Amino acid sequence: MNHQNKPGDTEDTASRPPQEKGFGTVMNLMLALSVVVITVIMCRWMIAPSQPSTRRLETKVTPASPAPGFTVLTQAAPRPSVHSYVDIRDTVVAHNPIVILTPRGASAHNVIGMEALSDPEAVMVMECAEVIMENPEERCLRKGLARIAGRQSVVMSKRRISGHDFKNVIMLLGAASYLPLPGTTAYGSAVKSNGEKREYGAIPTDTGGKKTFIVWK
Repeated sequence: MNHQNKPGDTEDTASRPPQEKGFGTVMNLMLALSVVVITVIMCRWMIAPSQPSTRRLETKVTPASPAPGFTVLTQAAPRPSVHSYVDIRDTVVAHNPIVILTPRGASAHNVIGMEALSDPEAVMVMECAEVIMENPEERCLRKGLARIAGRQSVVMSKRRISGHDFKNVIMLLGAASYLPLPGTTAYGSAVKSNGEKREYGAIPTDTGGKKTFIVWK
């Protein structure tokens, strides 16, 4: 009996046994399913959020060294000053680094006693003395009250210099007048316009009420 091919069958497919045809179909389905599974796994891996690193970033901080003999303590003031404050300017005159403190909107008052240091309205406080016996040749931290450009300012040296060199600095600043103030570790403080408070020197240990201060407020 002659075998006739069905329309659309090739010679090879027509001659294959039915078992081989079914096996090929199953293999094709399994291959397609495997491709789908692998594709899904790859997509999930690519869009999954990465875990944050648990490594710590360690930064070594080296503190800055202060200038020899000149100490500045910066701290937050109890309240920012709005109407009065101190303009603090660091500069160099004749190779001498100095600080110029100029009160703005404040007037000076002489106060005797340690209560001057706790005045909440004070924007600048400087230790004063009735008589200052200074050695012009001695090299030390210098401080003086000077009128510069029509304003009262306190000028401080940031390193130890002689009295002659400090007076030369005052002259080069164009000061109309000059009054020496206690230098070395004598106490002083100033409050900037943003409320930042700077303290210079050391707080006096004399609590007997004999210390005299100039207070700007």
